[in-house]
Amino acid sequence: MDGKKIKILMTTDTVGGVWTYSLELCRALMPYNIEIHLLGLGAIPDDNQIKEVKTLKNVTFYPTCFKLEWMENPWDDIQKTHNKIETLCKLIEPDLFHFNNFISKGNTLDTPKVTVYHSCVRTWWQAVKGCDVPKEWEEYVTHLENACNSSDILLFPSEAIKRAA
Repeated sequence: MDGKKIKILMTTDTVGGVWTYSLELCRALMPYNIEIHLLGLGAIPDDNQIKEVKTLKNVTFYPTCFKLEWMENPWDDIQKTHNKIETLCKLIEPDLFHFNNFISKGNTLDTPKVTVYHSCVRTWWQAVKGCDVPKEWEEYVTHLENACNSSDILLFPSEAIKRAA
């Protein structure tokens, strides 16, 4: 991009392994001309997480306690997440979205969107319980499908998850 700093708006889950993945990716991108705006979801990070993210000079961190899509009654917080993303878009004008969560809304900047399909309730339920998720998960499944359909690229950590999705 002709010496221009690339700006990525990335989401992360502060309550699981996605946190480790996100920070390792941010760390790997440090030698490049990439500025990452990391939106934390799920819970306010603990002191160790805050300390760890502060070591990453290419990252601006935005912690929230907005619920993730797999948590109980997350829909108000999902809307708050979408609002926060729109606010951050106006502020930073990202060149790329890298979502480590299922973000179902499109974007107003026509920015390319990558979603990493780390795991989901539907595939977990099928693998563990051997059947489809119950009806009370229908809104989640719709949200998941919308997020995947609105992505330009879907990435999977393994062929097994890709097949299950």
